[in-house]
Amino acid sequence: MTQRFWELMSRYWNREISNEELSELESMLLQHPDAWLKSGMMDQLVFKKEAESSEEVTDRLMEKISLKAGGLEQQPAKQKKRWWIPVGMAAVLAGALLVYHFYNRNDGVYKEMTTEMGMKTKKRLSDGSVVWLNAGSRLRYPEKFSSGQREVYLSGEGYFEVKASAGHPFIIHTSKMDIRVLGTEFNVRSYDDEDFAETALIRGAVEVAMKETGNNAPVLLKPNQKIIWKKPAAAVSAGVGLKKTADKAVVERQPLSTVSGDSSLIEEVAWINNQFVFYNETLASLSTRLERWYGVKIVIQNPELREFRFSGRANNISIEKLLDILRKIQPFEYEIRENTVIIQ
Repeated sequence: MTQRFWELMSRYWNREISNEELSELESMLLQHPDAWLKSGMMDQLVFKKEAESSEEVTDRLMEKISLKAGGLEQQPAKQKKRWWIPVGMAAVLAGALLVYHFYNRNDGVYKEMTTEMGMKTKKRLSDGSVVWLNAGSRLRYPEKFSSGQREVYLSGEGYFEVKASAGHPFIIHTSKMDIRVLGTEFNVRSYDDEDFAETALIRGAVEVAMKETGNNAPVLLKPNQKIIWKKPAAAVSAGVGLKKTADKAVVERQPLSTVSGDSSLIEEVAWINNQFVFYNETLASLSTRLERWYGVKIVIQNPELREFRFSGRANNISIEKLLDILRKIQPFEYEIRENTVIIQ
């Protein structure tokens, strides 16, 4: 896939595509219908044919690009049918239904973009900066940046390519940290349902102000470094039989990690390349990420299984195949009922 393909997809998702660009995109898809399959996205775009409103939206999008959807794949008796669209673009349009909200602030009109579970997308902001938004994430951004600083609000995970603009700092606000940059590439992960957050710097320089640490002094990151915010512990040991509450978050600076066997792939931003990477992660933590990645619900019935730890890398495989690999490392059983994975 070329950079031009992704640019056209981004324009289509954000309704910024011209008639000429739409024709160009259609031509690419007709010539290379396997483009999305090669990117690993199809494994993440399994969805159920449920809500009537979603079907109506899908039909409307399909008509616009004149692509013909085909085929239903019968699932086992215990499961409902899932709608598979063999043409990659059709699946993306049906699955990548981003939610936008518009509202006013004193400094202008803000938009809110939300990615569903199992989805990710790319957005070019008014200043030319680009944001990749991972699954289960939300980005609030102004329709047009004012003459002062550029500010956005993130919940979830996003990869930022900030366009340099002297005298106009770019600031990302999250619930756990604020990141201030002038022009750089970096990844921010700050999900509300995780007890940590991190900023990973690829190139350039950023200042990170951590919250709930008792020290508001910004931390300057260098390329190939990350800073991790960890939730205050509920209790820490204070002698025999005694415990006390830790009320301040913990901050750690660490180098970025490369994926074993591929030194060119950085673990913290592997998701941009559709690589699902995990290292020494508990099944409980891994399940939360898998829910976002594949757009499913995971239930672990045996509490002991939650602490099993796994390391690995998944590229362009279904969740069934990934679970089969994991249970060879640590034995467990699972079944899939509709859109729920039950591990026991």
